[in-house]
Amino acid sequence: MAGSWQNDFHSAVATKNATAMRRAIASGMPINKHVLGFSNEFAPPHYAIHEGGGAAVVEVLIAAGADVNAPAVKNGEEKETPLGLAAQAGDVGIAKLLLAAGADVNYKDKDGVTPLSKSTREKKPGHEAVMKELLAAGAKSNDQALVGAARTGSPAMIEMLAASGADVNEISRWGTALILAAQSKRVDTTEALLRVGADPHLRLPADHRNYPGQTALDVAKKEKASKVVSVLEAALAGKRPTAAPVKLADDVPTLWKRVGKALKAKRDVKPSLQKPATAAQIAKCEEALGIAFPPALQDSFRIHNGQKAGADSLFPDDFADLDAAFSLLSLEDVVKEWRIWKKLVDAGEFTKKKGQPDAGIRPDWWNPKWLPFASDGGGDSLCIDLAPAKGGAAGQVILHRHDGASRSKIAGDFQGFLQLFAEHLEEAAAENE
Repeated sequence: MAGSWQNDFHSAVATKNATAMRRAIASGMPINKHVLGFSNEFAPPHYAIHEGGGAAVVEVLIAAGADVNAPAVKNGEEKETPLGLAAQAGDVGIAKLLLAAGADVNYKDKDGVTPLSKSTREKKPGHEAVMKELLAAGAKSNDQALVGAARTGSPAMIEMLAASGADVNEISRWGTALILAAQSKRVDTTEALLRVGADPHLRLPADHRNYPGQTALDVAKKEKASKVVSVLEAALAGKRPTAAPVKLADDVPTLWKRVGKALKAKRDVKPSLQKPATAAQIAKCEEALGIAFPPALQDSFRIHNGQKAGADSLFPDDFADLDAAFSLLSLEDVVKEWRIWKKLVDAGEFTKKKGQPDAGIRPDWWNPKWLPFASDGGGDSLCIDLAPAKGGAAGQVILHRHDGASRSKIAGDFQGFLQLFAEHLEEAAAENE
């Protein structure tokens, strides 16, 4: 299986390098043959998605003729397709590429599990975004998806599935979604299910294999899930939960304090954050670019003028489905990064190239009104989008891929982005306690 292509292939996946993947293909890599992974389970597309190779690499494979509906195979049994793997990983960029290439949104593996069900494996924004794309592409709701959302998903998933026609009181072999939320001690999904019409009085048949003759309250009491018990007792008394009020983002100084506190365990990252930029430095950068910074970004530079060169990146690859670690740019590096792209645009490098953006983002390969504030060091950048398309908002944060067409929206503005990052770090710290 000649190593003539294998080194390039593994390098492409490990470093998210589309150019290396093209070299592997040119060297004779069998795109649709199951030769990689455990028990030769994966063809290259499956392996690239499973190992986090990124959207740009998968885009190269699709363009080269990868079968987007070929299932992985383990011990002779057909398993998930690439779309199922992308859904399980919560990678909306890859999911969109696969759907555009004709992936079967309702494919069922040998256990009857669909990509929609796999998107409920975690309650992260990426998984919610994948579910939204799948439903928009015609995914059919099913009991597995609803139960999955109740146990390991999010309230937003519950609401999306209910809106798409899912029966929130369906009795499956696992029980009802409300019972599974109670068994998992999930207050948030219990409340969401009750809001969309789940019946707290519903009692399972006496011959049910898992919870014979039980209600969600019975299960909650057995699991000693006191908070869920309180919610269910209130619902039985006729008091349905209302939606939680929208939590406004903290101001930028408060958010940076939260980030700093959560970074204590990352000894190599926190010291790399540089001292504040002066008002004169910010004004000089704005003048060089001909761009006025949004107030929240100005506030951020007044706290930290990027990171020191060579330091570990601030934004890890598991945050917001970035697929790579990104460093916070200094004002000087913002100008350098922007000028590189502006020079390429002025030279007509991207005249015939179009991006495949999320809604509200222009289909440009790059736009001079995209203000980079973080970079992965390889050409990809997080940008403030000051020239949104219809449906977008000036100041939204987007992810720009240098060698792939995907253009993803990460947050509605820089303040919201920083809020997401603070929450990400705090959740990670809580899990490690």
